[in-house]
Amino acid sequence: MLPMNQNPRSVSELEITGLVGSLRVASSCRIVMDTMVDLLDDQARLRVPDIRSVPPFDQDLEESAIPPVVSDLKDAVRSSDAVLIVTPEYNWGIPGHLKNVLDWVSRPFPEGPFHGRAIGVVSAAAHPGTGDHVRARLSETMGVLGRAYPETLSVPSVESQSLDGRIVDPATRHELQEWLNGFLAWARASED
Repeated sequence: MLPMNQNPRSVSELEITGLVGSLRVASSCRIVMDTMVDLLDDQARLRVPDIRSVPPFDQDLEESAIPPVVSDLKDAVRSSDAVLIVTPEYNWGIPGHLKNVLDWVSRPFPEGPFHGRAIGVVSAAAHPGTGDHVRARLSETMGVLGRAYPETLSVPSVESQSLDGRIVDPATRHELQEWLNGFLAWARASED
């Protein structure tokens, strides 16, 4: 089973799998995701699998024996109601490892584990960059694979607003909470 960071207090019926697009342990994306875990409190259960050991997508490997880490990740997404992606923008696009994870989990297309799931996209950066390009590309991709939440969120200058791995700036925490509230309401409404 994949090691997961999760909010153990959450008992709501809404299950969310979180995907962090940066591999760095103390990345801006990880800070945003961990802050979201805290902010969700008892509104939903957010599980964040470690995707660092997912191998490069290889159709020959897929046809012979799907790696256990990939099977576990697909099961995590399949058992969720929603997916939350927090990612940096690399060269105006999706980080390679995150795209690789999406390629593995999306199969078999179009009925892969993302199918029917509400999917939220957030960009995070250590600097004032907006992440507009990655959010647009991910929203387009995830809209094909699942049900992409139409409102994306940019969280710039994360490291200057955080302490001990969590965002502490009240305005940014409020913005994250408002976005999460909208995403959860949309995910619940779109289930019906």
